[in-house]
Amino acid sequence: MLNIETPETDLTANGATDAFATGFSFVNATEVRVSVEIDGVVSDKTLDTHYTIGAGDWPNDGATITFTAGNTPPNGARVIIRRVTPASQGENFGDLERFQPQQAERAYDKLSRKAQETSAEADRAIKVPVGEAATVLPRAPVRAGKVFAYDDDGNPNFDKGVDELAQDAADRVTAPALANIAERETEALAAVGERETQATDAVDALATTALGNIGSAGDAELAAIGNAGDSELSQIGDAGDDELADIAAAGAAQVAAVASQPGADQYASTADALSKGVWSVTIAAAGSGGTNGTYAWTTTGGTGTGATGYLVIAGGVVTQVAVTHRGKGYTTGEALAITGTHGLTGHTLTLVTAQNEAPGKVFQVVTADAIDNYKVDPGGTTATPQEGPATKSVVAALDDRTGEIERLPQSRLTWAAADRTGSDRVSLGVTEDGEIVGGGLEKLRNDFQRDMVRRTPGPNAHPLRAVNGCLLWGQSLATGYGAKPVLSTAQPYDNIWMLNGGVTQPAGSGLTALVPMISQANGTGDYQGETPLPGMAMAMNALMGGRYPAFGFAWGLGGTRLVNLMKGSPTYTGWLAALVAGNARFEALDMSLAIQAIFGLHGAEDEAINTAKETYKTNWRQHDADQVADIMATTGQDWRPKHYISPTLAHTYYNHATPVISQAQWELYLEDKVNRIIIGPRYQYETNAFSPVPPGTTPDRIHIINHAQRAMGEKLAQIRYLVEVWGEAWMPTHVLEVEQDTDRSVVVTWHVPHGPLVLDDVRVTDPGAYGMELSDADGAKTIASVTLLGHNKTRVAATTALGASKKFAYAHTGTPGDGNGPTRGARGCLRDSDPWPSIYLDALGRPYEHFNWAVPCQVDIP
Repeated sequence: MLNIETPETDLTANGATDAFATGFSFVNATEVRVSVEIDGVVSDKTLDTHYTIGAGDWPNDGATITFTAGNTPPNGARVIIRRVTPASQGENFGDLERFQPQQAERAYDKLSRKAQETSAEADRAIKVPVGEAATVLPRAPVRAGKVFAYDDDGNPNFDKGVDELAQDAADRVTAPALANIAERETEALAAVGERETQATDAVDALATTALGNIGSAGDAELAAIGNAGDSELSQIGDAGDDELADIAAAGAAQVAAVASQPGADQYASTADALSKGVWSVTIAAAGSGGTNGTYAWTTTGGTGTGATGYLVIAGGVVTQVAVTHRGKGYTTGEALAITGTHGLTGHTLTLVTAQNEAPGKVFQVVTADAIDNYKVDPGGTTATPQEGPATKSVVAALDDRTGEIERLPQSRLTWAAADRTGSDRVSLGVTEDGEIVGGGLEKLRNDFQRDMVRRTPGPNAHPLRAVNGCLLWGQSLATGYGAKPVLSTAQPYDNIWMLNGGVTQPAGSGLTALVPMISQANGTGDYQGETPLPGMAMAMNALMGGRYPAFGFAWGLGGTRLVNLMKGSPTYTGWLAALVAGNARFEALDMSLAIQAIFGLHGAEDEAINTAKETYKTNWRQHDADQVADIMATTGQDWRPKHYISPTLAHTYYNHATPVISQAQWELYLEDKVNRIIIGPRYQYETNAFSPVPPGTTPDRIHIINHAQRAMGEKLAQIRYLVEVWGEAWMPTHVLEVEQDTDRSVVVTWHVPHGPLVLDDVRVTDPGAYGMELSDADGAKTIASVTLLGHNKTRVAATTALGASKKFAYAHTGTPGDGNGPTRGARGCLRDSDPWPSIYLDALGRPYEHFNWAVPCQVDIP
């Protein structure tokens, strides 16, 4: 018999108690799952590591779980205990056996437990009310690109995409919103008229009284006034003339100030907008003898004014010229003039000019009284006004209203409209609660579009700064060892920088200037080459439409265990000095730097010297904490950078059959999935055989080739874009659950970022059973078959029955002494179908592929 039970217990810890009752019955300890939620982050706990289960009559009374030393939940934490009964049926009733009530009751009790758990799961599901039928979604081709919306009867509707719904919403709100504005303007004008009438009446009354007083003063007073003479009147006139001149001059100065500092797409006149500005500067001759550094420039000669920018001198020559203000009125004869003592000679820098506003563009002319919109005519020489001017008094009133509204609690924006074409100041929005709100049009439009596609950045998205950095650390892989020839030899963007010492030399000389980030071959006999950093930075910038200024460098030391890279080591001191120098360079340019990401390529040496798993994890946690603290202290940012990890997978190279450090890195990820992110394995990347062989080394199969380094950098950019920009909780392809379905087979459920799963033995050669492993207390099992089930499951069957201490593993065991890569070492053939596009091509001219290959693992089978 089984009583009615709730198979989930939700308790609150007090920081002192370490024992908690399950509140439900169970049969096997592996059926009990324990999780702890602290500040909104849930971590799953492991039996016999984080907690134990006490003795007792489990099938009838349940038991008490006790957290082990050091794992007691803190005060206020949620302790979630639940039961997950396997779906298998283990009782065997013979055809001619006598009825066995106890055996039958066990089977019924198991079914009841599973039913209770299913009911609990169903209670958390989204359901339609009683009397309505659940909706069946249309097939993927029908719903592709459409929005899940509801019609007037409350039924799902997939007829329209985001743009169509946006237009419908705008149409529905524009007329009422404009009518509301007109009504408010009418009320305001009426109020002004009433106040004017009152003021006129008051002035009339005062005038009448004053005239009466003047009249009663008599001829004597009039005579006295007349006797003031021409001299006094002359003085008054002169003072009046001076005052009027001052007012005129002040007015002219104010208009000039407005005209000289227009905002984006704002000018003092249409002539300025239709004139030419400086759009770029061509380095015809880089010169020589210059002092390294960053210098401002202006223009001299000719008719143009207002263009400014900065240039970078590195190695004594001009390496980069940027334009910060385009200016106006440029025709011919202007030259670029460098400010400061730069010492550069023999340089030729040519201004490239173009019309500030092209045909079809809308711009604004700002005067003392109004902001007027114009659209450039097809010929490009004239512009046509767009609607009437918005007086500054109206703009100020609406700005005040906007400020009041922006202090209200935010709710999802459903409709948005602007009262003036192109204005980013005068706009309205309507929330889903029917409230009219104001704000910048671009902000309202972005909020609206993000809500429509449900792409609102999550709470873990990062704020952006003027410059966003990434630091790469580790051993030889982090410095591009053997990844030659270098690929990123030129920087197509003008907003991606490294220090002038090079992307892989932050601890040496050359911390005095910012230069375009590239990969550098550092000379004969030096086998440092392509690192993931340039490829990652350029891909990130491409994803952000060229609007993601970036900075970074790689620091590390080949063949060095973690404890010798930690705080206090020369390598750590060197990278921190480089960060301080880079931050100072940006501060000098009035640009703020934030380090958004740390990328770790480390672990091989600790695998080689047999560092214990727990020792490595302890050192890694401290190293991470030190890096984060020093980064935040240097840049002043108040959010921690994400720490991305690529598991080492070097165990077979160092004569180990199974990994230790890779498993430690995976467990570090499981401890904090918000701030530590596994980007995926490395067995799919081609390794380097070194030709020619570096002195003192032998051809290895552990360092990856140049294209693999850049592909890894682009993969990191994809994940950073999803995690940092949109705040998504990204996870790699990995095992979620393993259930035994027969005496010799299991079904494995995988997390799949982009289904379906694929068994790919072309890109990664089959090591046997596609890298799947089954074992028990007697050792490894021979795999009979591996089968895909749907988009996220695999069935793995052995040739013989599984016994006690069953385990499933993937890409886990290899031949000691073997190398790494897609043809050697511990590897697997399981991947997802991620279609993420590449901006680069491999050595054969094909785009890089960004499938998410499954992460190696070993897990117990319940």
